[in-house]
Amino acid sequence: MPLLALIVLAVAAVGCERAGDLIPGEAADATPEATATTANQAPAAVPAAPEVVPEPVTASAPAPEATPALAPLLLPTELRPVAAAGEPAAAAAVEPTGDADEALDDDQPDPDEFRAWLARSVVQVLVTDPDMNPPVVRDGSGVVVDVDHGLILTSAHVVDPFRDDGTRRYSQIAIAVSPVPGEEPVVTYRATLAAIDPASELAVLRVDGLLDAIGSPEATVSSEAGEDVAGSTGGAILVLPEAEIGDSGMLTSGDSLLILGHPGLDPSGAVTTQAVTITEATLTGARGDSRLGDRAWLKTDAWLPHGYAGAPVFTSDGELIGIAAQPAYDGAVPVSQVRPLELAARVIEQARSADREALFIAPLSHPGRVPGTSLAAPGDGIVLSAPQFAAEVIEEDGERNLFDYGRSFSWRTRELQYEFVAQGIPNDAIVQEFWYYYDSFQDHLSSTYRWTRGPFAVVSDRLASANPSGIPDGRWTLEVWVDGPRRAPGRAYGAVWTPTPFVTGLRFGSTMSRVEQGKAEPARAGSPQLLAFFDYQGASTTERLSWRVYRNGELAYESPAVPWRGGESGTWWVGLPFEDGLTTGTWSFEIFFDDVERASGSISVRR
Repeated sequence: MPLLALIVLAVAAVGCERAGDLIPGEAADATPEATATTANQAPAAVPAAPEVVPEPVTASAPAPEATPALAPLLLPTELRPVAAAGEPAAAAAVEPTGDADEALDDDQPDPDEFRAWLARSVVQVLVTDPDMNPPVVRDGSGVVVDVDHGLILTSAHVVDPFRDDGTRRYSQIAIAVSPVPGEEPVVTYRATLAAIDPASELAVLRVDGLLDAIGSPEATVSSEAGEDVAGSTGGAILVLPEAEIGDSGMLTSGDSLLILGHPGLDPSGAVTTQAVTITEATLTGARGDSRLGDRAWLKTDAWLPHGYAGAPVFTSDGELIGIAAQPAYDGAVPVSQVRPLELAARVIEQARSADREALFIAPLSHPGRVPGTSLAAPGDGIVLSAPQFAAEVIEEDGERNLFDYGRSFSWRTRELQYEFVAQGIPNDAIVQEFWYYYDSFQDHLSSTYRWTRGPFAVVSDRLASANPSGIPDGRWTLEVWVDGPRRAPGRAYGAVWTPTPFVTGLRFGSTMSRVEQGKAEPARAGSPQLLAFFDYQGASTTERLSWRVYRNGELAYESPAVPWRGGESGTWWVGLPFEDGLTTGTWSFEIFFDDVERASGSISVRR
């Protein structure tokens, strides 16, 4: 990449000239002013692609032919439910066979039996709408983490309850399990969303009933009195073992991992095997963000089918240390990275301590499909994360592992590290990285290249200066464009004042309009949700968004903190869904950026 040349310039005069390019107005030919960047169009002053363009350093999953094969668990160890004394068979725990117990206790267990043991805690998660054809809306994997409470940990993207317009995505979550490792999973349980952590993008499901098939009513089980009752017993009905929790903080690059999951349903509807498969992988590093720190993700050399989203990741000793996940759900994109289990502790505890009878309400807000903006996604399946910035990097074995992530940096930084995740970019697409110093377009720092990294990669590089004084302090903006549209801008500040967000124009609506993008139908009694829209500015360093909702002066809902994806300015919305429709009364919203109230407003809903 052109900016990497800054590191190796040996001639002082050339170095000074290059440093001058970093400061608008000091070079003989000043860099052009930035065009309006709120539209999804390329800047007018686009740097011409050089004849040979050095590509940025990327960490991407290896080509499919270079990855370990998904080995089916062709193991005949049957799962035998054993009822405890005085309990119905449906509530019994599954005990391992004697051979499996011996395998776990042996210093050198049989590899097949050991893996079969791990597979018993793995389930297939099927998000369904029986009124659709096919009825499965999304699918992934999960792992049992608490048998007594019936809890399953998975990726939040798999079970996200809302479409981009705020309406419900599905009506039922079915859990399929394999009665014998290596066999096809069978729909067995019904589950509900028990907790979700928007920051780590992890979710916990609670098994609350038995299920015979997708779309069917609850199955019946025998009560202790010998009567047939509905599938929800109010007790422990999950007859699967829970995974052994490990310490993901102890992992280091090069550690061996075992990833177990279901391959995923074919988007075309073709019948394909769904038996649990296992992949041996290697931990290759970590990456972070300004919210979660330096270990928001674990990087692996795996290249997994989409059904592995939500799949458990184990150490070679069988300890659960992470959940495989995509940056955004896509049935055509592989799974390669892992959320470390240390990020799941809070959401598991929230689900464990929650009232089983209380309805969990997931946070409803603008989907933020073009991070750093409030724009709607182009709809071509290409998803980029907002560029993340860091002060330091360790380079080893071809990997760039950034650390000390942030948005504001100290005076005269010599290098500004950055990275972004790219998902769904087709090979040969044109990728452009445009840099701005304040509003001045930096053509010498920007680059254009053809994409060759496949459907998933982490792009990692640096902004550097040959000037001994370092990179000029100020506001730096990186915009990433792919095949025309702007996909993700990010902003970093070097030793300068950062803006304070302010919010205006709070107004209300309900179902998103299909005629006017970004608008909503009027809120009326019986509406499925109440949405609060607002305009914002100065939010480029905001990390978290949250909101409170009141009805007639009493607190009706308090959202968890949601990662802010709206960037500097735009129009956003948050909301509250209703099972039985919006009721009459005075409804009030309070909007918080980084826990500071920035706006409030009310609407009166009448019949």
